[in-house]
Amino acid sequence: MRSSVPTGPPGRRTGGIDKQLLRAAEAGDAGSQYNLGILCNNGMDDNGYAVAGNRRQAVKWLSAAAEQGLPQAQVKLAEIYADAPDISGSHTAAGGWFLLAALGLHGAHLHRARSGYARIASHLTGCGNSVLFGAEV
Repeated sequence: MRSSVPTGPPGRRTGGIDKQLLRAAEAGDAGSQYNLGILCNNGMDDNGYAVAGNRRQAVKWLSAAAEQGLPQAQVKLAEIYADAPDISGSHTAAGGWFLLAALGLHGAHLHRARSGYARIASHLTGCGNSVLFGAEV
């Protein structure tokens, strides 16, 4: 059976989806910026082939969406910063994004922000708070 989805060599996006997503992201659509950031970060093309992730582009697009107030983008950006070596205050930035994201999240997503913050809290200096979000960390 032949697929109706265009395919191409590994590492190449096909079908125009990436172009539409890029246009929407460049036009300022936070959801598109978030999705493009996830695609840049996850290291897979539209056909499921492994490609080199592009952290710089992921951070660019996730930052754009996070700055517009999209909590999912704020959490993902925080996770990228938290997983990076603490160069130029990346853990401090992660903590700030986790805290900001928590203001707009509920349920499992809020738990993700809380646990992310708890994971890096010991790396932060001068916080002075042992209680966050109404729970001990």
